[in-house]
Amino acid sequence: MKKVILTILACISVSFVLHAQELDNRAGTVLYRGDFDAFSAGFNIAQSHPAWWTTWNTKPGSEEDAVVTAEQAASAPHSLKIKYGTDLVFKAGNKTTGIFTIEFDMFVPYGGQAYFSLIQDFSSSASRFAITFTFNGKHYSLPYPNVILHNNKHTNFTFPFDEWFPVSLFIDLDNDIANVKINNIQYLEWKWSIDYVGKAGVKQLSAINMCPNWYPPDPAYFSFYDNLVFTSLTGTGVPALAVTPASIHETITEGTPSTVTKYISIANSGEVKGSYHAWLEGVSNDWISLPGSTTGIVPVGGSAGFSAVIKSEGLANGTHTATLKISTNDPDYPVFQIPCTLVLSKPASEISVNLDFINENLTEATTLTKHITITNSGNADGEYEAKLKNFSGSGDWISLSGATTGTLSAGSSKTFDAIINTNEIEYGTYTATIVITTNDLAHQRIEIPCKLIYSNVGIEIITNDDIVVYPNPTTGIIIITGIRHCGLDPQSPANVEIFDVMGRIVAVETRLATSLHETLLDISHIPSGIYFIRIHTEKGVVTRKIVKQ
Repeated sequence: MKKVILTILACISVSFVLHAQELDNRAGTVLYRGDFDAFSAGFNIAQSHPAWWTTWNTKPGSEEDAVVTAEQAASAPHSLKIKYGTDLVFKAGNKTTGIFTIEFDMFVPYGGQAYFSLIQDFSSSASRFAITFTFNGKHYSLPYPNVILHNNKHTNFTFPFDEWFPVSLFIDLDNDIANVKINNIQYLEWKWSIDYVGKAGVKQLSAINMCPNWYPPDPAYFSFYDNLVFTSLTGTGVPALAVTPASIHETITEGTPSTVTKYISIANSGEVKGSYHAWLEGVSNDWISLPGSTTGIVPVGGSAGFSAVIKSEGLANGTHTATLKISTNDPDYPVFQIPCTLVLSKPASEISVNLDFINENLTEATTLTKHITITNSGNADGEYEAKLKNFSGSGDWISLSGATTGTLSAGSSKTFDAIINTNEIEYGTYTATIVITTNDLAHQRIEIPCKLIYSNVGIEIITNDDIVVYPNPTTGIIIITGIRHCGLDPQSPANVEIFDVMGRIVAVETRLATSLHETLLDISHIPSGIYFIRIHTEKGVVTRKIVKQ
């Protein structure tokens, strides 16, 4: 009879092992993934991520809380440091059905200690432990240097000092079995509902407790945890959270105290409720704050959120930055990071004019008026003054009239006139520059070049084949033919001006004809675009359109 019972127990044990191995190969649904890299070094994990973490006495942010550190990391740059006084709890969610794995990396310094336990029912001092793990290092005064305690029995194990090693826990609540691997070696398989001292426990997965050591207390002991992954192998749903906006950026003018409220929305398109906790990092001068509740639940198919308030009063000019971080129970996005920027600028004018140049060809005595509008699109008063400079030619062929100096309030415009008068000048080419000085730091000097060609010869735009420009389009070299038909000696220099579509001169060339009918011109140095070639002949001015590729 004894042999029969032993055989049955052996078969059951083998079937449990095979079942666990089969399930262990399933991909599952990741419920939590934490490498702690999204948290700044020095932050308390339970205070920053309360959706998944707390402490033994429910005091996040206290000495019991674990600190994110850069001292060690299995995956750089951060891990969790469990030091003297730490009593950290990972909340597994009081699972009563399903199959789960919990995996993480550990680092125990030589001569140090570490401790963690799985808890069936977490309620502080009344908690019920499923199993405990003590990493006693070189403390050989204890009877079991490295020991697993379950069912009031000890199981020894080994691990490497001063290096990272993996820990893997398998919990099948549906079949009431569990096993553990330390450094890829399985040391124990047990009935989950039997507690660590051999009493009938609860078939529930509630939490993991992490301490620096169990006994004796010693301030010198500490350990590190990294890459904790909590997975369901039975298809338990997870939240799918999205945060808007992806960034916060505000520009405010100095001297105009302003308060701006930005609402941060968290939407959940997943299968279970989401949870979140938000905080700010890298804030100076308190220019941004989170005045309301920053912790909440996001319903399935719904949204939730909170407000960020930006205040510019009392801030210095310049750019102010911060990072808004939101920890969640979404395994794909455990921490959202939202960059926040406030640009505080001085009031300034922004001066512009409606004309880039004045270019006229006149053949008779007349007076021509060009209206010049000056506009201030800034947020401060603009000052300006317009004058004529750089005259060429004789006589007062151009003058300014109207509001040539003054103040422009923000958003306003004024107009003055440039008057071209050919009544008292000789035929010829005249140039000048309208110079407008302003208090716009970006446009302290605005220049409008002015040109007048005054002659008794009409301007001719050739519409027949007398003048041919080719190739057109061109990549550089163009050939001008037919100059002789326009009355210019082909052996004399051909004066050619090249204008862009705005009428600005981009090149002036003088070239001798290479034959009785051709003049070569190289325009490879000017940018691609549409241009007009103006050829001065004895019969007048010939204009041709070309395309530079």
